[in-house]
This record gives sequence, C-alpha cells and structure tokens, in this order.
Amino acid sequence: KNLSTSALNIADMGWPAWVTKIPICGGYVAETKNPEETCLVRFSNEETVPQPCLRKRCCRSFFEHNAVMRNFGRVGFPVCERNRKPIMLLAFFFSFLGWFFTIAAMCAYTAENDATINVGWGHADVDGGSLEYFVGLTRVVFRSKNGKVMAGFNWDEFSGVCGETVSWISDKYKGVKVTGMPLVSCEDCRDVSNECIRLAVMSCITQVFQITTDLQRTTRYGDLNCQKMFGCFTSFWGLYSTWTALVVFRTDCGMRSHLPPWHKTTEMAVTLADGSAGFVPVDVGAGWGYVLIFIAVWLKLYDALAHLCVPTPPANHLPPPHHEAGGPDPYEVLADYMLLSTDQAASATRTKESQVADGVELQTHQPKLAPLEPSSVGTATDP
Repeated sequence: KNLSTSALNIADMGWPAWVTKIPICGGYVAETKNPEETCLVRFSNEETVPQPCLRKRCCRSFFEHNAVMRNFGRVGFPVCERNRKPIMLLAFFFSFLGWFFTIAAMCAYTAENDATINVGWGHADVDGGSLEYFVGLTRVVFRSKNGKVMAGFNWDEFSGVCGETVSWISDKYKGVKVTGMPLVSCEDCRDVSNECIRLAVMSCITQVFQITTDLQRTTRYGDLNCQKMFGCFTSFWGLYSTWTALVVFRTDCGMRSHLPPWHKTTEMAVTLADGSAGFVPVDVGAGWGYVLIFIAVWLKLYDALAHLCVPTPPANHLPPPHHEAGGPDPYEVLADYMLLSTDQAASATRTKESQVADGVELQTHQPKLAPLEPSSVGTATDP
C-alpha cells in the first residue's frame, strides 16, 4: 500500500525526475493521481501510457476521443469490465510466459550445436534412431545413436549444405556405412528458416507491448480506448506472425501433420558404401523450440480475447465536453481525464451539449403531470 500512495514523491525515493520519462518503465516510479490502493497503481497510471503523444490534447483528440475509438471502447461485456483485474492479470501472466517461450525458441537462431539440439524447431530419427538430426533457424546438426555430434552445418555459410555427405552406421544395414544427406525437404527447409527468423523476432517485439498494455488496463483509471485498440492490434498481429512462422516451417521442413505431435514417417533413398541404392525410414517431428512457440500462440489468443472482451470505462465512451474559447478545458490534463473513469458519477456531470454532439439524445423518464384546472384552484372543497 505504501507503493500505491498518490502523494508518493520520487525525490524521496531517490529517483531523479528524468527516470519517469523512460519509455515503458519510467512511469513505474512516477507520481500519480490514480486512487487505486494496490501495487497496480505503479503499472497503470498516467505516466505508463505511450508518451509524449497522449500527454497532448491535440493527439488525444485523434487517438482517444474520436468516435471510432470511443465506439470500439464500448465493445465487450459488463461482467468482464467488473472483473478486469483478474482477467487482465491473467493476460499479463500468459503474455509474460509466452514471451519467455518465444525467447527460448529463438535460441535456435544461434550457431551453437547444443542450442540447436535443445531448442531446435525440427527433429527426426533416421533409420530407427541410428541417426538423429535437429533443425534450427540457422543450423542443422546430426547426432549418432550414442549421443555424439557427427556434423553441424550453417544454412548461410554453406550454400550447398543440402549436397553435403553424412556417414553413419545403419541399423538396417549392419556394419555398412550409408552416405547421403538424410534431410527431408532440405532445400525448402533451408529457404524458409530465414523467413521464420523475421517472424519470430517480430513476435517477440510485439509481446513486450502486450505485457505493458495488459498491466495498463488492470485498473479503471489506467484504461483508455487507445490502449484497448493497441492491445487488440498487437495481440492479433503477434498471433498472426507467430502462427505463420509455424505453418511455413512445418510445411517446408517435412512435418506435414497439422496437430501434435506433428510426426510424419517416410522413407529416404540413400547410397550404400558399395554404390548400390537403399532406403531408410525417417520419422520427422517437431523440436522443443517448435513446441514452445506453439504454446506461445495459444497464450497470445487468450490475450487478444481478453482485450476484446473487456470494455473501457463508460466515462471514456462519451465525447469530450465543449469549452469556450480561452476557458478551462477539462480534458487538457491527461490525469484529469483519466480520473473521470474512476467514478461513475463523473459521467453524470457531462453536459447535454456534449452528448447531443455525439448523436446521443437524452431521455427523461419523469412522468408528465397534468396541469391543474383553474376551476379547482382555491375552492372550499380543497383539503
């Protein structure tokens, strides 16, 4: 509760004033007018929204107060608005977990054999497990049955990697070395790996904004129409980019199955040591990196639906009141505008002029009283 006091002075905390201007996290130590009495006030206040654009009224007129943003803010369910804290906190947890999984999957971008083996996106058992290969985003590694790394090739360094030769002792052909590159769809897999890198990096970046937006919308004070729109956009875009990376990698690297465990069993022609042809079975499946980023996709889906189902506070749905030229503007200060959403009675102070400007006619429900007849006034029969 000490962290949530609105009278908190950053100078007393030992933080210089410029710290509060740091993007994303500077507002965590800034003074705020948020009346929230929990530690969420540190992550959901007027200093944690995108700055400096929303600080200016002219920018907020477009990104917050226009009819499109206000109507989109209405989208959702009242029960979700009443339970915004648990819903958005769960979205934050899922977003952070998905971000961690995405970073782990991106470790397959490194040129290290161990990283490719542990978090590679593709894995295959050749000839009943006598040979394994692991496909990363920049490297493919071959390992024998006894766990010894036999070879590793970088996609970029070896343009002819698909023509390289790997030899091992086959279980099917006892005591005979089989030569050939036993990588299913080698050329296609090599080409698509670079595309997956771009999509994975984009997904990792958008995940950061998902995390901050989830925290911003945990309180009524911190929730804004633009944050709802931004949260939905980053969530659905991250979902699209991540799912696209999964589909193209699965299709071009031999994992034809659309559902877990994404296994496909096929045969591959190889050349025996005596020059004759032979066939060995290849069981292609997903690596741990692929599984982690697949989980991250479904976590993103919850985040996107959470932003869509939680409406912004009702006070944010009305147009800003008009003010006389040279007079005070009640929306000039961002914190004053955000305070309106913390009190339902604040929306009642909106003028009829501002509501009519948005096309909303006020309805009065007071019963109409019949006028008194002149003949009944002042008579002796009045009680």
